[in-house]
Amino acid sequence: MIEADYISELATKISTDITKVLINNSIEITSFTLKSVTDNIFTLKFNVLKSQTELITNIKLKKTDETAISDNDVNILVNFTEVIIRQTITISEVTQ
Repeated sequence: MIEADYISELATKISTDITKVLINNSIEITSFTLKSVTDNIFTLKFNVLKSQTELITNIKLKKTDETAISDNDVNILVNFTEVIIRQTITISEVTQ
C-alpha cells in the first residue's frame, strides 16, 4: 500500500507542473481562480469567456514545456458571458 503522504506529494507535483490550460487547441489560459491540493485531490478552476469561444470541445492541462498532463474531449456550450470550468485530478492507488 502506498503511503498517504506520498500520494499527496504526487498531487502537489501535478499542481506545481500545470502552468496553463489550452482550450480547443488555440485558447491559452494561465490565470486560474483556484489551484489547490487537498490530500490526494488536485483542483483547478478557470473561466472561459464567450468572446473566446462559444463551444469548448477540448481541454488540455499543460506544463511549461508544452507537455500535456491531461487531454480531454468535452462538449461544453458557453451560452453565457463566461463559463467556470472546474477540473480535478484524484491520485489513488489501484489494487487488483
